[in-house]
Amino acid sequence: MRGLVVRQAAAALCTILGMATAQGADVLFEDMVFSPPSWRRGLDEKPGLRLDSPIADWSAYDRLVVDVSNLGSAVRMKVAAGEEEGKAMRGVSSAEIAVPAHGFTRFAVPLEKWPKKSSPSNVKKLDIFLRRPVGADLRFERIFLLKPGEAEPEIPKELLRGANDYDSHQRLLRDAAAKSAEQRHAAAMRRFKAACVSAGQRGDVFVGKATSMEKIRPRGVDVPKPADRISVSLARGECESAQVFAFSDVRDLHGVRVAVSDLKAEDGAVFSATNAKMSVLGYVETKRVMPYYATARPVPCATNSVGSVCELFDEDPGWWPDPILEHLDKVDVQKGDLQGFWLRFRAPRDARPGVYRGEVSVAEEGRVLRRIPIDVRVYGFEIPVAPPIPMLITFYPERHVKCEAPEQCPDTVWKRHEGEWYRFLADYFITIDDLYHRGEPEFPHFGTLKRLAGEGRLRVFNLGCWDPPKSLSDEDKAAWRGTVLARLRKSWERAKAAGLEKYACIYGCDELAEKDFPLVAWSAAELKREMPGVPLLTTAFDSSFGVGSALRGIDWFTPSTSVFDVDKAAKSRAEGHKVWWYICCLPPPPYANMFIECAAIEGRVLMGAQTAKFRPDGFLYYQTAIWNSLRPISGQSAFTDWEPISWPDYHGDGSWTCCGPDGIPLPTVRLENFRDGLEDLAYVKALEAKLARSPDAQWAAEAKRLVAVPPEVVEDAAAFTRDPARVYAWRNRMAEIVELESCASAAGF
Repeated sequence: MRGLVVRQAAAALCTILGMATAQGADVLFEDMVFSPPSWRRGLDEKPGLRLDSPIADWSAYDRLVVDVSNLGSAVRMKVAAGEEEGKAMRGVSSAEIAVPAHGFTRFAVPLEKWPKKSSPSNVKKLDIFLRRPVGADLRFERIFLLKPGEAEPEIPKELLRGANDYDSHQRLLRDAAAKSAEQRHAAAMRRFKAACVSAGQRGDVFVGKATSMEKIRPRGVDVPKPADRISVSLARGECESAQVFAFSDVRDLHGVRVAVSDLKAEDGAVFSATNAKMSVLGYVETKRVMPYYATARPVPCATNSVGSVCELFDEDPGWWPDPILEHLDKVDVQKGDLQGFWLRFRAPRDARPGVYRGEVSVAEEGRVLRRIPIDVRVYGFEIPVAPPIPMLITFYPERHVKCEAPEQCPDTVWKRHEGEWYRFLADYFITIDDLYHRGEPEFPHFGTLKRLAGEGRLRVFNLGCWDPPKSLSDEDKAAWRGTVLARLRKSWERAKAAGLEKYACIYGCDELAEKDFPLVAWSAAELKREMPGVPLLTTAFDSSFGVGSALRGIDWFTPSTSVFDVDKAAKSRAEGHKVWWYICCLPPPPYANMFIECAAIEGRVLMGAQTAKFRPDGFLYYQTAIWNSLRPISGQSAFTDWEPISWPDYHGDGSWTCCGPDGIPLPTVRLENFRDGLEDLAYVKALEAKLARSPDAQWAAEAKRLVAVPPEVVEDAAAFTRDPARVYAWRNRMAEIVELESCASAAGF
């Protein structure tokens, strides 16, 4: 276990360093350990320590300095000092500090400004508390006071090369962790090989399988199951995927390819191999643990409760599965690596319901190494072509790094296949859009939008971004009317000319605070007067969702998934509003998100089961193409040089797509699970439609339980299953009930 190795290395390091007292500083505490239990629902949101200050008079000091090493998972911490007042503290406090995993942090709390009712000469207590810690293991090297002019003591080089440098963790810890990662991967591969041998596999190449909801790293600790049989089920028009893995611990493999045969039903019907796409699974390299969110995988407790997380298993930086390399159908595999292949099936809309059987073959340079039986079940209802809920999602390729040859960078090269990109996105239920466009000539793409509307794929699009005026002065209001209002009016006229006005909305006032609400309210009234009937959508921070607030004139409110409140949403809807939800670089775990380190199942549960349970009116996402790579993905290797850092310093946030050779579109594992979740939601809609037609049928009680989403799948936004089997059981049972009525009719909504 990595945790054990890291602890041993840290203990050795502390022994080597000793606990040198800060020169010229008055030390309050040193060598103090705080390892709180992992947070889960029902526990204190901010567990902490309350300590007696050994020094009462702090009036001579201007800084409180904290040196802390974290041997566990990343966490956020706050420190307060002063007089005890019940459960509260009357005194000074720090801002919330991000303490990275497996590293050292120093921070100082200024002591110049004390509240009027407290005194720096009567400091009795020191509070240290954490926000929702999961797997944090803190060692306070020392907490000390400094007087004005006193320099902070030097941090030992062995602890950190430079204060608050998240990239420079303890060298000994880093080396121990790297060695441990290699050892743990080798041990995991021995377990995988033994399981394959027990399952009857022979030879020097072993083949595994996994669901589409799992991320199995090529040099990690998770292992697939032996590939004995693969089973996939899907409705007509739906996509569903599985994974196959190849591994050898004795030699390199060359030209490994995965293929599927035609599949046949008992009545002779054929599910053609052309309905399957086999692609090499690609990998991107993360080079550090993110300090901003937990790069750790929850380990559930030994309980049936879906919300129980007993610990976080800290993930090493390194190679992660993400891009699906659709331009590659074969790849070389280095000895010791676990290479994945993505198998995507799409059921034609005229497919005959039933179970089709065939085989998947794994071959090396044309020589078949393993044949795996596969069955594909096609349900007798159809997934609509339109997304099951309205969505506004940006696709506007951009980068935040300097590029010496801009014409070769992905954000330029993609335009060689612009039309292909729009069709690609539509297949993932994403309409070509931009939340933030402010007059760029290429947005909105009315030609593409009109085609999507004609195909029945369009639900909503954004006319343009709306910002309020700088102030309510006559000068600023006039300037706003001449720029923002004029620009949006022009887009509105173009939408009407294209016959698309019923799909239009206007997004704006991005995450504005309450102080800006008067400006928002005035500009909203102006937009409504100029373009009556066009919904106004915002992520402004109105916790009431427009009920009794200055923003009651807004039509659609969009809180984050962690802020979304079912009861408040119901009150808002009663007053004529709609309430969407969104994710971005927030919320962090335990909420579902789509960072590269997040479990693949998170995106699927978010868009499927959680959306079905909490009923937001729509979904918003700010960007899918922040591409900081200097070139498209190319070459024949699964280990790509695609840059995983997106905005501002996250892995994959705002970047769900990749740019392939010559600019072709490439999906990611995260994008696949995003679509799969929406297709799960379509199952819910299909079952609801059937319930509406037959509310008293024998199966109605079970159907109502399924559309409400059972607690073993989702309890709340922070407590949901991470077991693919539970998602499949819920989804497949819905499909079976829908099929009870008729296998021939399509389920519309």
